[in-house]
Amino acid sequence: RERALTNKLCGMADAEKQYADTMVQYVVLRKDLLKAPHNWNLGSMVAQGCHIVTKLLWELKEEDNVVKYMSDMDNMHKVTLGAKDEAELSGLEEQLKEAGIECRAWRGAARERHHRAGSTNPE
Repeated sequence: RERALTNKLCGMADAEKQYADTMVQYVVLRKDLLKAPHNWNLGSMVAQGCHIVTKLLWELKEEDNVVKYMSDMDNMHKVTLGAKDEAELSGLEEQLKEAGIECRAWRGAARERHHRAGSTNPE
């Protein structure tokens, strides 16, 4: 499944070549968190997506591609995809790193504390 998600990302990148000057940020969220036993609500999923986007942009704020991406905020492009579970997300992360593509994953300690306490809302 990791290969399928990687192929999807690469296929989407190929399709977007017509917009050669348009930079796209991809956000991959775990779909299993919306189901039992996790039962996260949509707001929590959106918050996690916001966390990882903020983390990546801050950590790479001086990279040329990030400076270019942030310089035209009215025309930003993001694509959200879903990973089946943690294993698929981790596999994708590994493949992207092996390919030299900057990526980040959000696995915050606060999220885990809330999950262990039985909360369905990690935020």
